[in-house]
Amino acid sequence: MQAVTLLFYLAFFGYILDLGMFLRRLVLSRPVLRSQRWVLYGAFALHTLSLIGRAVQMKQCPIFSLHDSVSFLAWATMLGCMLLRWRFPRSSLEGFAPAVAAALMGVSMLLGYTPPMPINVPERAWVSMHAGLYFLGYAAFAIAFLSGGVYLLMENQLKKKHLRDFSGNFGSLDAMDKINH
Repeated sequence: MQAVTLLFYLAFFGYILDLGMFLRRLVLSRPVLRSQRWVLYGAFALHTLSLIGRAVQMKQCPIFSLHDSVSFLAWATMLGCMLLRWRFPRSSLEGFAPAVAAALMGVSMLLGYTPPMPINVPERAWVSMHAGLYFLGYAAFAIAFLSGGVYLLMENQLKKKHLRDFSGNFGSLDAMDKINH
């Protein structure tokens, strides 16, 4: 197995492990463990290395095959959620984002590897920049979807007065509203 493929699979299983730790934390109403964050950061680092390896192999940005573009979308979604964590440290996006990333990476694995379409050298940089920004926009939509879903879940729990310990696990409604805005 190639090193790039191995990194991809390790990142996928890292996201799955982080998602499992998050769900366990929700069920048991426990605070975020430091180990869960390190699992997430490690999975993201492996995913980043996998994309860098693909870019080196193909000598272009890894977004020109369906397999690579879905993987890049998963990576961009995780990047956005991790960057938002600095602004909103108590948001739960980093808990739900691995579910989206793992689902997208699973779809990417099902699609399988297809060789990318060849691009002329002078146009490669412009097409890579355009398509990369395009996928970052889709990642922003995925993050808005996640924050809207978490907001609705929290609001529903609050209206039913079943919030229990979820407030500590999900963050605040105000943070989700600001992220979605």
